[in-house]
This record gives sequence, C-alpha cells and structure tokens, in this order.
Amino acid sequence: WDFPTRPPDAPPDMPRNVVVWLGQAYTWPVRTDVTVPATGGAVYELIAGQRVSPQTAADGRWVLPADLTTVEGRVFVFLPRAIAGVDLAASPQAGDGRPSGWRVRVVDDAGQPVSALVPVRVELIDPRGVSKAVRYPAVGPAGVEETFRIPATGLAGQWRIHAGELLSGLGVEKTITVAAPSPA
Repeated sequence: WDFPTRPPDAPPDMPRNVVVWLGQAYTWPVRTDVTVPATGGAVYELIAGQRVSPQTAADGRWVLPADLTTVEGRVFVFLPRAIAGVDLAASPQAGDGRPSGWRVRVVDDAGQPVSALVPVRVELIDPRGVSKAVRYPAVGPAGVEETFRIPATGLAGQWRIHAGELLSGLGVEKTITVAAPSPA
C-alpha cells in the first residue's frame, strides 16, 4: 500500500513517501524482496528504526529486503535526503509546577528541515532516571513545539528531555534544572 504522508504545509508537488509491505509472517517465516521505482534520496524501515540500503536491479529499480520472520509487515519510508539529526530546544529551568517548553525538528544532511512528517519520541526524565512523560509527535518541516509540566512536588535537580526520531534512531538530549519547591 502507498499512503500519502505530506505535511499540511508541504508544496503540492512533494512526493508521497511511505510504502507499506505486508506479508504473511503468521503463516510461515517469509523473507522476500520489495521492488520499487528508484527515487534517489534515502530509505528507512520504520519498524526496525533504521536506514535501508537498497540494491539496484538490472532494470534500474530498487530492491529492498523485507524480512517478515519476526513481524507481520515492514514500513519503508522514502525521503529526498538522509536524516542527519534532531534539533531540540528546551527551557533551561523549570519548577513550582510551571511548564517547561520544548521545540523539536528533524534535519537532513544539508542541515534543512526534513520535508516530510517524521515520527519522534520526546521523553521527560526525572533526576532518578524515571520517565515522567512521553509524547509522540509527527514532526514536519516547521517542527513541533509543546510543553511538559513538571509537578510542583517534583524532585529538584537535573531533569532531561530526550528527543529521538523513529526512522533512523538518531536523538538528542537537553538538561533542565528544576529548582526545589518554594516553602509554603
């Protein structure tokens, strides 16, 4: 199946970028190849969270391996350029129940925002290493801006916000200093 995944602010000529290949792994282990038109750019497999290196067939099309021995499907994502990293900006301080703002965007190997919706996992982690909140935004070229609210009774110290995009597994982390709660 081919699903359109253009971000709302994308130009009308931007190509769709997701192909889903489903097999019958529940019946017997299947390893097969998926052949698609060569598009240039980079290919990622969403379920594995990694970049795929396509082989080129004699007719010039790309051949992608699809190992369905442990899953019932694979999701191939085609981007015009390779993902180079995640940009994360976060409020350096928080406390007393105030929200801590953050902004995330995914950039390509030319340093530009990726022109597609990219799944990202953003996690707030307390000083003990305990996950306190998680968001899963689809990040387009404009990025995503949200907040985490650190409880007024939260631990003082160094909290972390980790943002990782789910196509290649690249991520980044920022530290937030949380002040001790004000005395009542």
